[in-house]
Amino acid sequence: LKLAFRKLESEFGEYHEKIDYQVFEFKSQTLQEINNYIKDFQNFDRELKRYQDVFRTVEILNNEQTKLLNDNKEIANLKKRKCEIISKLSSMSPAHKGSRRKGLTKERSKVAKSMLDKSNLSVPPLQIC
Repeated sequence: LKLAFRKLESEFGEYHEKIDYQVFEFKSQTLQEINNYIKDFQNFDRELKRYQDVFRTVEILNNEQTKLLNDNKEIANLKKRKCEIISKLSSMSPAHKGSRRKGLTKERSKVAKSMLDKSNLSVPPLQIC
């Protein structure tokens, strides 16, 4: 009986060691997988931050582009207005301007043109008309 008990105890010890080793292997594999998931998540997080930075930059560039397009439209409108003013001034006869003397008409044209030039709209009329 003692011999059978020792044999069972020995087998149980070996079985217990095998189970301990398998548990150790399982824990090691699980920890390794967890570490891999953590690394993958950290890489994903870095990539996400890079994409967010790129998205913010693209958004800023789009806003700036919209501002530039609006500025260009405003410049085109101002050039068109300048062309209209110059066209009206050149088509008016001295009678329309309130004076029949040509000297006064030329003087008014010069004043009008200098006022337009001072308003930073110095594009020649031929270029915009």
